[in-house]
Amino acid sequence: MNRLELFGSSSAVRIDYRGDVFIVKNGEDKWSPLDVELAPAIAGTPDTGFGRGFIKFAPKIIEAIQNGNSEIEYAATFDDGLKVQRVLDAARESNRNGQVVKLG
Repeated sequence: MNRLELFGSSSAVRIDYRGDVFIVKNGEDKWSPLDVELAPAIAGTPDTGFGRGFIKFAPKIIEAIQNGNSEIEYAATFDDGLKVQRVLDAARESNRNGQVVKLG
């Protein structure tokens, strides 16, 4: 099961595999759910959150294409993806060589 947890100086947020969101304040043990609107699941597919996200995001992609836009507000761009991939490649190289890899 996939889960993303982000920890800050005063609290943390967790996003579970379906897209459910939880928060917890530092020093507390109980994660509290946040009310988020999940898109419907796609029938016949595992409910991993990917399908729900696709259902919400696909209309924005179509709208951008129809309007001739190359970016969608608040969405990662291909340039963002390239930067992330370079960091991942550097991490693998650093692990393989045991040395710091500087990105320029």
